[in-house]
Amino acid sequence: MDANLIIDDDYVQSVGESCDYAGSRLQVMMNQYVEILAEIEEEAITDGGVSKAVTAYKESVMLLAEKLSEITRNLKDVTECFIWDINEADDYLF
Repeated sequence: MDANLIIDDDYVQSVGESCDYAGSRLQVMMNQYVEILAEIEEEAITDGGVSKAVTAYKESVMLLAEKLSEITRNLKDVTECFIWDINEADDYLF
């Protein structure tokens, strides 16, 4: 490890917050997209093979939206843990 390595806690924390914000915005967009797909499913294409495909696709998007929220939380947690781990490892300096 480089002896001159400097970890900027504020920068690492801002990266975590940026990921959290971007994830929140993306979650809103995904929810809107699911609403549009539901409207198509209920109003525009109500039966047949295409209807089944739209339903399957909407369910896949919903699963992805759930994972997105989990991934966003994990990214924020990783940045917070990184700062804590670095501070713990360098405890002898403080």
